[in-house]
Amino acid sequence: MSAEALDARDTSSESQSPRKHLAVLMRGFFVFRLLVRENSRETRTMNEGPSSPPLFKGFPYLLSHLNGELYHIILLPRTAEQQDPQQFKTAHDQAWANHLPTWLVTSEHEAWLFGYAMYLPSVVQSHVPRPSAIAFGKLVTQEAIPETGEIITRYLTLCLHANHVNGGGSTIYVGDLTKGGRPANGLQIDQLSGRQPNGVPKGL
Repeated sequence: MSAEALDARDTSSESQSPRKHLAVLMRGFFVFRLLVRENSRETRTMNEGPSSPPLFKGFPYLLSHLNGELYHIILLPRTAEQQDPQQFKTAHDQAWANHLPTWLVTSEHEAWLFGYAMYLPSVVQSHVPRPSAIAFGKLVTQEAIPETGEIITRYLTLCLHANHVNGGGSTIYVGDLTKGGRPANGLQIDQLSGRQPNGVPKGL
């Protein structure tokens, strides 16, 4: 099973300054801060229990929820700013282009969640997601990310981390095989079992 890259590039829109774009995002769409308190025993138990997958620490990166336990990671360049407006813009564009909830993970104790709905959320999560299935290299950002030495080093670390979390590539992840369906009830099973007098299976 292969997945094609989803290209989020849009060359028709006029460029805006990252800071102005960020101000629009904060007013118009939802983004909320996820804080994990180091001194919170309950939060540490939730995130660092014996059954929890390890957290990838190659910050900063985008974490998009694909399906079930499967998430996709895109590495972002490291900058001197703690909250870089360009990173926020990239995360917002990614969520809207792919219609996937997307986190901007900036540290072990902080992430920002971007959605593609037009309302503010009422529930705030209290932990940085720890995927138990990781994909990478399938989604692309609107603006190309430069392949610097620092990015390449973190990419190699991501490969090792994903291989460890995914079980060495021996696991196959699938979506909803019923495609939103449900098990047949007794009446439906009776109506569709067997064949018609002409030999054609019932239901055809």
